[in-house]
Amino acid sequence: MQKYSHVDLQGRNLLAIPIALYHHAAEIISLNLSRNLSLNIPTDFVQQCVNLRKIEFQGNEAEKLPQSISAALRLTYLDISNNRLEELDHASLENHGSLVALKMANNRLRSLPDTFNRFKSLRSLNLSSNYLSTFPLFICDLFTLVDLDISFNLIKTLPLEIGQLANLDRLIATNNRLTGSLPPTFSLLNGLKELDLRYNNLVNVDVAADLPKLESLFIGHNAISGFQLSFPKLRALHLNSCPVTRFNFPLAMPTLKFLNLQNAKIAALAETLFERLPNLERLVLDKNHIVSFPPQICKLKKLAHMSCFNNELASLPKEIGQLTELRVLDLHENNLKTLPGEIWQMTSLVTLNVSSNLLREFPKPISNPAAQSPSAETASILSLSRDDETLKLDSSRRPSQASGSLLSVGSSPSGNGRKGSLVSIYVPGGRKASVISKSGSEHGTTGSHPSTRKDSAASSRISNTFAFSLRYLHVADNKLSDEVFEQLSLLSELRVLNLSYNEIYDIPSRALSRLSLLNELYLSGNELTSLPAEDLEHVTSLKVLHINSNKFQTLPAELGKVRKLLVLDVGSNALKYNISNWPYDWNWQVFSFILGLYHLLTNASPGTGIWTSSTSTCQVTSV
Repeated sequence: MQKYSHVDLQGRNLLAIPIALYHHAAEIISLNLSRNLSLNIPTDFVQQCVNLRKIEFQGNEAEKLPQSISAALRLTYLDISNNRLEELDHASLENHGSLVALKMANNRLRSLPDTFNRFKSLRSLNLSSNYLSTFPLFICDLFTLVDLDISFNLIKTLPLEIGQLANLDRLIATNNRLTGSLPPTFSLLNGLKELDLRYNNLVNVDVAADLPKLESLFIGHNAISGFQLSFPKLRALHLNSCPVTRFNFPLAMPTLKFLNLQNAKIAALAETLFERLPNLERLVLDKNHIVSFPPQICKLKKLAHMSCFNNELASLPKEIGQLTELRVLDLHENNLKTLPGEIWQMTSLVTLNVSSNLLREFPKPISNPAAQSPSAETASILSLSRDDETLKLDSSRRPSQASGSLLSVGSSPSGNGRKGSLVSIYVPGGRKASVISKSGSEHGTTGSHPSTRKDSAASSRISNTFAFSLRYLHVADNKLSDEVFEQLSLLSELRVLNLSYNEIYDIPSRALSRLSLLNELYLSGNELTSLPAEDLEHVTSLKVLHINSNKFQTLPAELGKVRKLLVLDVGSNALKYNISNWPYDWNWQVFSFILGLYHLLTNASPGTGIWTSSTSTCQVTSV
């Protein structure tokens, strides 16, 4: 019985039902006949399948359904998606009164028979990706319906009778042509928990606030300009890509955890907004016109992810430091000139992105005496999800290149006059380390093994700060100078540091040696002429180093001691080397494969002439 109860014949290029199945027809419960373009299904075979409950007939490019399907009298599940059906009057599907699920997605249906109102047991109906221009009225008579998907059609309005679907739990109507407002009877859908109306032209969804069980509301990409509603049980609200200028919640929203207001027209946030969102965990405000945050932002005690890039932020309130649960903060592409020192008090922060701003300095740490001690934080920090640790930097302001090669010695000039460089964020997997670690002693020891910090003025200054949690810091495309390393050297847990396109002329000695866990370092587009050679032996975990578009003439031989280095970009510099003098100014272990690769690609014999990259000022001379 188990062998023939579920028969899967999909994608077999069958012309007819195998004879062997006739002998076990009574045992078949589910039959998958998908992707058999020329299959003939005899009626006598289906009649012998007296226990058949489920038929899948997908992707057969059928313009008509086989008449034999109507002979399966006990059918409860029918999937005829991904065909070329234009009508179903011929199929006599209304005989299947016991159907529970009917899926007709991705066909060419323009109408459906009114006799479908006989499906008195139907719970799931999928009509997505067809050519329906009106909402089929028979659906409103299917009182048992729980899941309805009419997305990707041409429907312009919802009928008043839709209020009869009191048991409806999920309604998907995205990518239609709905305009105006929802019908007033929509408030009668007392069981609705998920409503997706994205990509329509609705201007008013106020009636949705009367739905007592609504948990997820997707109304992005509509024409809604004002939103001042409250919902008793809403958990996620997506109002992105709408011309919203007025937004607030009249009442508290204790259940809301996800709020998406991306790409709207919001210039200011009401002071009462954050007070009414005590349990919000994720806030997306990207691509608006927000100038500042009210001090009440500190009320978001459970906020873990906040993104507000491409706005007009000129400053941050010092109260932002009270967001001690925040793990990801993305504020790139704004007008920030300074950061409050209280930002250090966000003791759970893992990713900080303030690239493409106007910062001239990184704030000095201000410790939070009320926060947990570092030892108590260890367990929570090490259990952070990698989904919350990574952010992609929007590349609309600066061009970037993410080279996948081992060595890049050439980069094309970008449209804004700067040499192309990696400014975007790339966060590979990195090992977790102890929360309190030490990169090296003041006397030049390697410091490759983390150890407990000793009590000192420096360690007390960064206690109860994000120095023990921050892993990914992106401050590219600002106006930072060499002094920034005074603060960055305190962030001993960093894995990725992006300082590209700033005004850095020199890296102070021992600034990098304290960042022993660093995996990726981006210094492109600065004014550097050298690297602190004595620090390179301490960054033993370094895998990616971008120093292109600087003013290097030589590179330190100590780069050969960075054994894990996989990607090195030195393009658009002024490098000149005489490889015959390699013990002094040529690090053969790191760079010898350059000529080897060149000879391999050009079939030139080793040790001949001068090789000059056409896209770089790098010269390599061989004698």
